[in-house]
Amino acid sequence: MKLAWKAIAFVDDRIEPRTKVIGLEVIGCLNDLARLTDSDTEVIVAIGDAVRRLEILRELRQRGYRIATVVDPDTTLSQFAEVSAGSVIFAGAVIQAGARLGFG
Repeated sequence: MKLAWKAIAFVDDRIEPRTKVIGLEVIGCLNDLARLTDSDTEVIVAIGDAVRRLEILRELRQRGYRIATVVDPDTTLSQFAEVSAGSVIFAGAVIQAGARLGFG
């Protein structure tokens, strides 16, 4: 697997720092993000509650964070589809021509 990022870490308001989640370390909570990141940092919000996820994404974008897009290499993605920042497309997904995946 080829990763586009040099490092990947989690912030989570419900898990203690230094806990490992799928082999990656929780480095703090959402309020720690400014202290833990620099201008090269991209963020993705990976929570199931779509309303809350969008709220957090909008807040982070307003604070100046770059919002990442994650597309699994085993995805079929039409060159005529539109994928916005904050989208996460999992393996096996088929995104057809004319499809529009909005912010977050």
